[in-house]
Amino acid sequence: MESKFGTNPDFFAFFNDYGYFLLQQNRIDEAIDKFKKQVVLAPKNANAHDSLGEGYLNKGLLKESLAEYQKALELNPKSESAKNKIAEIKDKM
Repeated sequence: MESKFGTNPDFFAFFNDYGYFLLQQNRIDEAIDKFKKQVVLAPKNANAHDSLGEGYLNKGLLKESLAEYQKALELNPKSESAKNKIAEIKDKM
């Protein structure tokens, strides 16, 4: 069961935006931490997994990133972002 925060679109958007802000500041570990919390709050949200995948990719954690993008694609089979990132990561592996 998702918490009330995980299902609140405004809270979710804030959490996601804050994680990306941290990435832009090169505070990658902090961003990953925020994205992990987002996944805990909304485990069935493809965007949460996509964001965590982005955090892992920025840290060079290819296996972890690939797993998150694959989960995002499983949850949202139409996600072009996830499809593109999966291909990009596989090219690097």
